[in-house]
Amino acid sequence: MTAGFNDGRTAYYSKSQDGLWVRSCWNHDVGVIDVSWNERTLIDGDKVFWLDENGTVTRTEDVRFAKYSDDSWVSSGVIHLDRPGFIEFARGNVGRVIESVMSHTSRLAAFGFGESIAEVVEWFERPQEGLFVVSTEYMIHDGVGMLEGSDGLVLEVVNLENEVLSMVVRVEGHESFELVKDLEPGMLRDFLISTEPLRTE
Repeated sequence: MTAGFNDGRTAYYSKSQDGLWVRSCWNHDVGVIDVSWNERTLIDGDKVFWLDENGTVTRTEDVRFAKYSDDSWVSSGVIHLDRPGFIEFARGNVGRVIESVMSHTSRLAAFGFGESIAEVVEWFERPQEGLFVVSTEYMIHDGVGMLEGSDGLVLEVVNLENEVLSMVVRVEGHESFELVKDLEPGMLRDFLISTEPLRTE
């Protein structure tokens, strides 16, 4: 997967295996993260096909007369950063939480989680509810709290039931240990800023 921040760290881009780009862009002035996807085109013979986020053809034009947009980014929604719940969730780690939300949102959307990219955006509107934690693998980096000192290890979310998160952390692919934690805002914040979603096949 191709993914990363722009130079100013105001946008995070992820590219799916089938070529869909997803962008999470932090608008400082408005106080939101705008999550959008890039419309794709496919040329077959004398036709140009425009594809939506799911790869469905939305329109077809003759290649000789096709009109291309100057801005092919389509917004899937925004995450409001000025809500009291979000501010309380971030608690002294606002910059890291915002950057982590940008990377998690973009990567999970590009991996195909959720019914749509808009649904992934909704998971981060109220991060204290933990809807953004999905059953996949995560790379631990700059770990804090329960994940401090675990940088470079892979964590797999195996179960989310009854407000409890069960995880397995693998050590060099051979050994593993289980972590079981209550789903509460402090733990969810530590999880968010300490991890990066990975694709599992």
